Amino acid sequence: DFLQRNQMPLSELARQIPQLFITGDLRIPGGEAEFYDIKRCVENALSFARFSYLDGLKVEMPGSWFFIRTSVSENKFTFRFEGDTASDLDAAIERVMRLLPEQKESLQHSLDLCRSGTSF
Repeated sequence: DFLQRNQMPLSELARQIPQLFITGDLRIPGGEAEFYDIKRCVENALSFARFSYLDGLKVEMPGSWFFIRTSVSENKFTFRFEGDTASDLDAAIERVMRLLPEQKESLQHSLDLCRSGTSF
């Protein structure tokens, strides 16, 4: 029914879907106490951004957003990044790594695994 209504092949419709620039879940060591330090640092450094606190910390900036939350079952953080373009995505990741030097190595390792398609 959908294809008939649009009167074009599925391949053409698929080409019209915008490309997504998003990481998978990047899981790194960290706990609740560290989360509050990270939250405070991010809020202070990115005061221009829009914040949401549902299930963690979501930070929306022009062209990108990122999300940080703690695990309820283990001592880990989950980070996720999205950008309107590949450059926006890379800029958001780089900005967070500069803001959080203590997490940079773990984030980079998790990101490398994500980009290589390796499960972790």
